[in-house]
Amino acid sequence: MQNGSMIQVSKLWGKRIVEFDWVNSEGRSGGLCFCWDPGFFSKSDLIRHRHFMVVSGVLKQNGDVINFGNIYAPQPVVQKRELWNTLSEVINSNGGLWVLMGDFNAVRSPEERMNTDFIPSCAEDFNLFIEGNGLREYSMGGRKFTRVGEGGKLSKIDRFLVCGQFWNKWPNAAVTALPRVISDHSPLTLSTVSLNFGPTPFRLYNSCIGKTGVDELVLSVANDVQYRGPADVIFASKLKAIKVKLKEWLNENRDSRFIMKQETTRKISALDQLMEERALNPNELREWAESKQKLEEGGLGLGSLKDLNDGLLAKWWWRYKTEKGSIWRMVIDAIHFNQNSWGYLPVKNGIPGSWNMITKLGKEFSMRNLNLKGLIKGSCGNGLDIRFWVDWWVGDGPLMGIYPALFALEKQKSVAVADRLASWDWRRPPISVQELADLHGCNSLIATIDLHNTSDRWSWPSCQDGLFSVSQCRNLLGKHAVPFYPFSWFKWVPRKVSVFAWRMEQDRLSTYIGLKTRRILNGSPLCRVCGEGDEDANHLFISCYAATVLWQQVSSWCRIPQIYAHSIRDLLDIHNHSGCSAVKRDVIKMIVLAGTWTIWKMRNEVIFQGKRVNIQGLFGEVQAITFSWVKHRAKKEWSWEMWRELDIPTT
Repeated sequence: MQNGSMIQVSKLWGKRIVEFDWVNSEGRSGGLCFCWDPGFFSKSDLIRHRHFMVVSGVLKQNGDVINFGNIYAPQPVVQKRELWNTLSEVINSNGGLWVLMGDFNAVRSPEERMNTDFIPSCAEDFNLFIEGNGLREYSMGGRKFTRVGEGGKLSKIDRFLVCGQFWNKWPNAAVTALPRVISDHSPLTLSTVSLNFGPTPFRLYNSCIGKTGVDELVLSVANDVQYRGPADVIFASKLKAIKVKLKEWLNENRDSRFIMKQETTRKISALDQLMEERALNPNELREWAESKQKLEEGGLGLGSLKDLNDGLLAKWWWRYKTEKGSIWRMVIDAIHFNQNSWGYLPVKNGIPGSWNMITKLGKEFSMRNLNLKGLIKGSCGNGLDIRFWVDWWVGDGPLMGIYPALFALEKQKSVAVADRLASWDWRRPPISVQELADLHGCNSLIATIDLHNTSDRWSWPSCQDGLFSVSQCRNLLGKHAVPFYPFSWFKWVPRKVSVFAWRMEQDRLSTYIGLKTRRILNGSPLCRVCGEGDEDANHLFISCYAATVLWQQVSSWCRIPQIYAHSIRDLLDIHNHSGCSAVKRDVIKMIVLAGTWTIWKMRNEVIFQGKRVNIQGLFGEVQAITFSWVKHRAKKEWSWEMWRELDIPTT
């Protein structure tokens, strides 16, 4: 959140009588906002911090002094420990009742996580903070977990914590986790009283507003029928006709939409509940994701928060092009502009921050097979603001992509249209067949371009009015959805191992269960390595005795918590939850891939070559082949002694 306005917050609150305070967002971290009814609570003090805000005041009903803490804890364990210490100092220095709420980014026990790593030190710090400050927690109803992450990772990281006085004053208070509708977090409510107001006296139906086809229906009724008489009579007659047609439209569409919405709601709720009991299989995960698509596509119209966020970031690309004289653009140019750079937006990668993140948005669009640079088109006036090669102003996209051979010969990659239409400036003349063909095509394309004594203009062709719209951009992203779990390729391992890992993650290995599902094999499905379970990918690489022993040895070798995984996706993602440096995370990822590859090799040798199972030899083979890979593929220098001790080089 940045600089909240009364209009924005009143819409969120539901009525105009509201007071609020906030903490601005920083980078990728969202901000905090705390709202209250001034007729119920009177603020006397405020403490702002990057990761929390404390609003102190008086409950007007009984005069109790109370402190509300809104928390958004960081990810790193060390930073969380510092946050708990800071909060403890604030709690000890302020009297009265205490209520802490928000995203604590920590769990208290292993039972509060599923399909994701439990970090004992983090939980211990959190529990010490709670116990040391005499805080209590009400039992939560509605849901077991408060957040659903990628791959069905569940956790209870959102909660209410209250002081002993509050607990004794309202012992029957209830915390409820509401259904996850527009976020991966469940909204939480803390209720100190139970009220039943009975049935509502009336209901207002406005379900037709904003629905597809309604605007066209209203316009057609208003324009098709001709009325005579005074203006007010004509207006009233049109409203009456529109009302009749809308009623007919609602009767035709209400039943099908209602049934669709009810069925999708039931489906999402059932999968949410199932996800809290066990890991969803790939088909269930796909169904869960598809159920959250837009209403027109059979979902609830929830859309994607990531698509919305990317649409908001894309607006800065649009604003940079269209707001040339603005102060903020001058500041960006002063900091990031480089005459020798020909990127679409100026950026110095050595300077971190929000702008650096915005300029990388093109990669997010390219994952959807969308070219963000090709979505903003320039219309030439004097040709001074549009870059000849980099911007899209003629043809079907930027000329650097249409004629790459010519672009490679260009001396000034960021040259303006006006300068290049006057004359070419090559590092050497075009001489190859491809270069000459590109030159002929480019000359033909720009032959009809005439410059005028007006400013260049920009448009967003995917919108009808040519102006950028976050909503339209979000819809465009939704139509180009990426695969539910994009696979991450890794350059430290041979290509055949990467392909094997991709097939393993997609459940496309020729395991016995996989072949039997395709009706290729019959007979006993028992694992040929341990003989204790049906051989599928999850058993072979996670549950099998050989895999269990190997991952124990790998955990000790890497000096990380014991590797536990509920799915292949969890296993392949284990390095991201190790709490290690970037280099060591890459090392752990490589070791896990080597472990799965070694298990698969041993399994094939047992089946096809009649070799004996050698569980104890797996770890030694993993050490040997990973040393070979890292020696020839990683940039760091390693010796065998360093590798055996996993002594990570720092340079």
